[in-house]
Amino acid sequence: MMSGSWSVVNNANYSLVFGQNVTITKNYETAFYSTTAPGVVRITDILILTPRNSFPSPAEEGMIVVAPDPRTNVRHIWCYLRGDWRQLDN
Repeated sequence: MMSGSWSVVNNANYSLVFGQNVTITKNYETAFYSTTAPGVVRITDILILTPRNSFPSPAEEGMIVVAPDPRTNVRHIWCYLRGDWRQLDN
């Protein structure tokens, strides 16, 4: 987003402010902060990846998911790289 352009979205629990930086707060506590520096995202709290029942399709390079291993049905953290899902937590 262009520097100097601002918009605010509010609901009962979340407040999002878009501008030079993006700040997301939950119940008045900052939960996420992203800079507009090219390719940089900074998370100042916990990132929770909700487990899925299967891999997303179509997959895109760099996706990270929690999903079951198709061979064992045990959940793992996976990243899609070079055309294949690669387990990160082995």
